[in-house]
Amino acid sequence: MSEQQVEVPDVKQDTATTASEEKQPVNQVPYARFSGLVDEKNALKVELDTFRKDAKEQAESRKLKEMESKGEYEQIMANMTTKLEAAEKKANAFDEYNVKKRDSLLAELPEEDRAIYDGLSLEKLEKIVCNVEICENHPNWIWDYLDFIAPAIEFDAKMRVEENNILNKLPADLYTLTDRNIFIHNTAQIGKFVHLDASNGPIVIDQDCKISPFSSIVGPVYLGKRTSLKPSTSIRQSVVGRVCNLGGEVKGCIIHPYSNKSHDGFLGDSILGSWINLGAGTITSNMKNNYQPIRVSWDGNNYESGRQFLGSIIGDHVKTAIGVRLNTGTLIGPFCNVFQADFPPRAIPSFSWGNGTHELEKAIQTAELMLKRRSLALSKTQIKLITDLAEDHTHFVHF
Repeated sequence: MSEQQVEVPDVKQDTATTASEEKQPVNQVPYARFSGLVDEKNALKVELDTFRKDAKEQAESRKLKEMESKGEYEQIMANMTTKLEAAEKKANAFDEYNVKKRDSLLAELPEEDRAIYDGLSLEKLEKIVCNVEICENHPNWIWDYLDFIAPAIEFDAKMRVEENNILNKLPADLYTLTDRNIFIHNTAQIGKFVHLDASNGPIVIDQDCKISPFSSIVGPVYLGKRTSLKPSTSIRQSVVGRVCNLGGEVKGCIIHPYSNKSHDGFLGDSILGSWINLGAGTITSNMKNNYQPIRVSWDGNNYESGRQFLGSIIGDHVKTAIGVRLNTGTLIGPFCNVFQADFPPRAIPSFSWGNGTHELEKAIQTAELMLKRRSLALSKTQIKLITDLAEDHTHFVHF
């Protein structure tokens, strides 16, 4: 038996080949073939979309022709025309309603303010007139209005037209701590080195205001039209009506139009009516030394204000002499002249002249002279109201 030669395989080569085969992914599709399938799929998808679109258009065309043959198309068009006319009629009625409503809302504003708010949307205009955001909680006492200073100014600032704001055009030597929430009307005059701080609330400086140099305004503050601040005036957290002249320090106050506090002296947490003139050095105390809530007295009755800070409530046409010092929670009725050397009473009835009585004829004469300086005059209705008020000095009336 011859010896057969058995071929021994090369273990290294076989092992390498096996390892190489194991490294190849299973079921791998060549990229060229895969790319071709994707292209074919995309082409078929485009063809299918085109076929569907053509089929839809043909179906709609057939349906339209069927509708035309049956007269349905004309009926649908007639129905659509009727609905369109009804919609246009409602739209015109709605526009007419909005115009009438806008006119009625503008009519409730002072005539000089209508041009300012005329460009606002009906929604904003309605909020201004109705004061929806501000008057949800009605004040119980006159001093409660002091709590509305900040929300009222914030509400007013939102309604301002930004195109009229000249904040960014102020001179370089005007120091502004923060320009956030500051509105300065383009007719206002701002002196040099004026300090504006709106970090705690907005500042609104209205038409034709004049802010003298070195004044400080800390928001929230509103200054009405043609109101002036004397040099180095400090005012914060206050609302000031139109045509007022202010000097010294004013904090947390509501001041109605045509009132003057032109000189040094502190006016704090107080409410002033119109046509008031505070003499130089007039000072209001707004906090008790024991830090207790302030009590208000009027007509023999005492009322707890619940407030730690409360200055004076001063009626229309009141005048104070130089150096007058008013105690916390002082109430002064209209047409009073206050000039006591010591602290005046904390409740001063209307038409008081020092410790005496202000004669009605002289009170009216003084009022007429004061209004004449502003090119105004008392109306017959106002004179009648003043006459009726003089008969009962316990009333507290604002004109």
